[in-house]
Amino acid sequence: MLFCIVGIDKPDSLELRMANREDHLKHWADTGAVKLGGPFTSDDGERLEGSMLVIDVADRATAQKLADDDPYVKAGLFGTLDEDGYDREWFKPSDWTLRIKILLAEIGFTRDYSVWASGLNDIDESPARKVNQEWLYDLVWINYEGRGPTRTLRSIPLAAESEMGPWPEVIDDFEKLIIANADIKIMLFHSNDVARAESMCDDLQKRVQEFEGQWIRSEYLLGCIAWKDGIFVFRQFTSPERKG
Repeated sequence: MLFCIVGIDKPDSLELRMANREDHLKHWADTGAVKLGGPFTSDDGERLEGSMLVIDVADRATAQKLADDDPYVKAGLFGTLDEDGYDREWFKPSDWTLRIKILLAEIGFTRDYSVWASGLNDIDESPARKVNQEWLYDLVWINYEGRGPTRTLRSIPLAAESEMGPWPEVIDDFEKLIIANADIKIMLFHSNDVARAESMCDDLQKRVQEFEGQWIRSEYLLGCIAWKDGIFVFRQFTSPERKG
């Protein structure tokens, strides 16, 4: 099962974070459970403000135990820690989706990709770039060789879409992901409760299986906010390879 662990740092705790960073990274590397993770930053990208991890473990108890054993948690870095939920009093979809985009952008940037998405701070450190602009998708990692008109487009390692509107609009955006020639495809959306979220995930996964066009083997990660039940629902699956 996939669980999302979110920790928000206490104010003025950068020194504490950095003192425990290596132990934190080793802890999660040793588990072998991390599918996606990284730090939250401030809007200007100048401060580290928290951490998010998506992990694949057997059950909630295991997720909680791993979170409790995190050196950041033991050191008292986080003011709040949740293994899969959110606070209804302050949570806004736009805040969540922007933070996810910033996190994904940072991961792609550190892997020397050009990352395109609205809401980013433009950074150009060849070969890596962050570009505050959408490129076909809400967020995309692009593997370029070279720059300018003579550049070569090598691959699209990741494409992501986020839609917090009605279900038909979720389908519209998801269909863009289905035809994307990307290694990893991420879809963020919402529902009223867990049962509906699971049904929506079933529907989206079925749409991938029913697509008859040409595409390569891709890893899908669906992330759905179930408002009434107050948790995130995740679905991970692999599309079978089919060429023509």
